[in-house]
This record gives sequence, structure tokens and C-alpha cells, in this order.
Amino acid sequence: MRQRSLCALLAGSLGLLAPAAYADKSTELYVRLSAVKATISGGSSTAASNTDPDATTSSGGSFMAMPSLDVEYQIFNSSKSSYCFRMVLSPDMASGKVKYLYGGVGQRFYLSSQGLAWSVSEKNVSFKMSPGIRYFVGWDAGLAQITVLERGTVLQVGSTLVDVGVSGGATYQMGDSFGLNAGATAAFGYGFSNVAVTAILFKVFFGGNYFF
Repeated sequence: MRQRSLCALLAGSLGLLAPAAYADKSTELYVRLSAVKATISGGSSTAASNTDPDATTSSGGSFMAMPSLDVEYQIFNSSKSSYCFRMVLSPDMASGKVKYLYGGVGQRFYLSSQGLAWSVSEKNVSFKMSPGIRYFVGWDAGLAQITVLERGTVLQVGSTLVDVGVSGGATYQMGDSFGLNAGATAAFGYGFSNVAVTAILFKVFFGGNYFF
């Protein structure tokens, strides 16, 4: 019996789902604080020519929004990968305006470890495999709204982007449910609205995760 249980444990560690293996929890929520650095090109001069000459671009075509709110919800489809839904909100703390807002979907792939905890049971013998540190890479894509021009403290001009990025990082699991997560995303945005710009974005994030 013990040998058969160890075989089931080994099958689970290789991603081969034995009949007696099951995931304890297969959905995960991340709530993180992040710093978003955006470099914008194109569109700014066109926008300025149609507005007051005193209008100014945000930080000369770039800005840093910190802290930003980064929320991600993952649904695991195997022990090594998941689908994700992500939202990033970057306000200007001084003015209260939203500098960058993103919503998208993507995937995460876990390297050299399981992405979630598995239990293997057979009659009266059971094992539980809980990853300590999970390393991941992934991608996500969606739509974003970014501020490209500001006029005084009231008016601002924004551009809508198709935003595509790649991410990497690690999660330190502190128990069955809670953990700490850190990583970074590099993204490219292509504008398609009236004020069309391109943007290169870097997002560095840190926060917590919860399995349920």
C-alpha cells in the first residue's frame, strides 16, 4: 500500500494526475501594490495643437504612478498552469486623477515547482504536496486607458491602448492559503483612439495571495 501511495505521489509531482490525486484549492486571488512606469510617444503633439498652447504633457511623455493597485484572479487548469484575469489601477496621488487603467486576461506557467497544493490519498494513507516557493512566467493582454496630456488641474486627454505584456516573478507560500508575491511586467501598448499613441510600460509589484 505504501509503495502504491508513493507512486501516486510521484505521478502528481510530474503533473500526471493519478485517480487518487486532487487539488485542494484551484483558484487564487492576488492583491498587490505596484509601481507603473510609462513612456509615451506619438499623439502628444497632435493633441496639443488642438488644445490650449499652455497645455502640457505628463512629465514630458513619461510618468511614474506609485503606488498602483494590481489585482489578479487565477483559475488553475493543471498543476503547472493557470488562466488569469488582471486589473491595474494607477492614480496620481497628488491630483486624484487616474493615470493608467488596465484590464486583461492571460496565462501563468509555473517553473520547477507545482503551482498549487495537491493531496494524494489511498485508503488510510494520505500525502499532501504544498509548494514553498513558486516561480512563474506568463503573459496577459487587454485594453488600457492612459493619460497623455493634462491641462491645468481639471482637464486631461487620454488614449485607449491594446496592451500586451509578459511577466515573471515568485510566490512564497506561508501556509495552505496565504503567501507573498513579487514580480515584474514589461508591456507594450498601441493606441487606436482619436489620440493614438504608443507606450512602453514597466510594472513592478509586491503583495499577497490567497487560495480558495
